Amino acid sequence: MNIFWLFCIFLGLTFVIASEGPDSARYANTLKTFHSEGVTFSDITNSIYTPGSNFVDVVQPLLTWFISLFTDNPSILLACFALIFGFFYSRNLWYLLDKIDDKISPVTFVLILTFALINPIWNINGFRMWTASQVFIYGLLPYLFEGNKRRLWWSVGSILFHFSFIFPVAILATYALFRNRLNIYFIFFIVTSFINTINLEAIRDLLDFLPSFMDPRVESYTNINYAQRIAEARERINWYVPLSGEVLTYTSYLFAIFIFLKGRKRLEGPFLNLFCFGLWFYGWANLASLVPSGGRFVSIANLIMIFFITLYLQDNYSQKVLKVLRVISVPGLILFIVVAIRIGFDYISFATTFGNPILSLFVHDNTPLIAYVKGLF
Repeated sequence: MNIFWLFCIFLGLTFVIASEGPDSARYANTLKTFHSEGVTFSDITNSIYTPGSNFVDVVQPLLTWFISLFTDNPSILLACFALIFGFFYSRNLWYLLDKIDDKISPVTFVLILTFALINPIWNINGFRMWTASQVFIYGLLPYLFEGNKRRLWWSVGSILFHFSFIFPVAILATYALFRNRLNIYFIFFIVTSFINTINLEAIRDLLDFLPSFMDPRVESYTNINYAQRIAEARERINWYVPLSGEVLTYTSYLFAIFIFLKGRKRLEGPFLNLFCFGLWFYGWANLASLVPSGGRFVSIANLIMIFFITLYLQDNYSQKVLKVLRVISVPGLILFIVVAIRIGFDYISFATTFGNPILSLFVHDNTPLIAYVKGLF
C-alpha cells in the first residue's frame, strides 16, 4: 500500500502539465503568481471564503501558497497534490482489498480495477474535486462497513477540499438520521433516473441560503450559457469516453435492480448499509447530474456501488443468476478500464514509466505518453 502511495507521488512529480485548459495549468499559474508576487499567509487567509474571491476552498490555496515560499516549480506542487491524494486513494483501495478474504476471481479483479480507475491518481489534474471525493470515501466506508463514526470527520472535512461537498455531507447526514429505508431509497433511485431536465434558475434560488462568498460559484454552475458550453464540449469528446461512463452506470443499475428484486434477503449488516446508502446517494447524484458539472457526483455514487458489488459478488459467488450478470457486465467494465487508462496517458509522461525520482527533480518531460504511442502508428 505504501509503495503504491510512493508511486502516486512520483507520478505527480512527473505529471504532464498543459500550458492551458486543464485545472493543473491554472494551479501552475497560481503557484508562479504567488511566488513572483510574494503573496503572504494573511493575503491567502483574507481571500478564503471572502465575497468576490476565487478561493472558496481551503486546502488547495493554502498548500499552493506554502509551496510558493520555496519554489515556482509546478512539478513540486503536483507531487504534493499526489502525496495527499495518493494517501487517501491507496487507503481506500486497500480497504477494499482487505475485505476480500477468498481467492480473487477474474471478475473480482476486473471490479477492483474498475474501483481503482473511477477516480485514479491522474485526477490530481482536478485536485480539489477529486481529492475531496477520496477523502469523503475514506471516512464513509468504515462508517458504513464497521460503524466507525469517528472516521466521519474525514467525510465532513472533504468540504475543505471542495466547497460542493456540502452536498454529499448533507446526504450522509440524512442517511445517518433515517438509517436503512431500502424500499424508499430504491424507489427514489429509480424515479430520479427518469428525470432528464431541471430548472437551473430554480436551483439557483434554492441555493440562496448559502453564504455570500459562494454566490459566484453558484452563479457559474447554474448558468445556462455554461451549461451549453459543457454540452458542446461533450459533443467533441470521442464517442468511447461517454460510452464507457454509461457502461459503468448501467452496470451499477443492473446489479442494483437484481439485488433489490432477488437478493435483498441476503442483505444484512454492512451490506445492507452499503446498498441503502449507495441507492440514496445515487438518486441525489442523478439529480445533481442535471446541473452543469454535477455529473461528477455520479462518479462517487459509482465508487460506492462498485465497492458494494465487488464484496457482494465475492460473498455470493455461487448464485446462478449472478454468474450471468458477471458475464454480461465484464466486457463493458473492460471497456471502461481501457478508456480510463487511455485518459491517463494524456497526463502520464515517459519519465513516469522509465524515469526515476532523482532525475525527475531536475529534468521534466512534459510530453504525454499518448504522443509516443501515436508516434508508433
